[in-house]
Amino acid sequence: MTWDILFLIPVTWIGPVIAPVINSVTMIILAWLILEKKKCSNAVIINPFEWIFLITGALIVITSYTIDYIQYIFRAFPLSYLTDPANLRQVTSFACSYVPEHFPWWIFISGVLIHTGVLTSIGLRKFHK
Repeated sequence: MTWDILFLIPVTWIGPVIAPVINSVTMIILAWLILEKKKCSNAVIINPFEWIFLITGALIVITSYTIDYIQYIFRAFPLSYLTDPANLRQVTSFACSYVPEHFPWWIFISGVLIHTGVLTSIGLRKFHK
């Protein structure tokens, strides 16, 4: 449950260490399912609707990593102030003082549940040679 910085571009992504571990396990399971299903068939493994849900789930998970930091910055500065290069030093100084307070688990879990639904869909689907 220790906080970790995951990425810094385009904004700071931050969350407890267990969150990206959960994402990694989900991706490993997806890769394993694809490899196992490929043994049975040359058919398309992930259909267009599943792609849509995978992308939607990913965007939700990314939101969970970035929303607290984005809210922190926007509470202090309007967008017009952030886009002015003359304010870069002040914005950077303020951004460096960011300390995460909470992680939006409900947003994160929503994305993970969507991914789990896709994994279940792929896992239960029958493929024939």
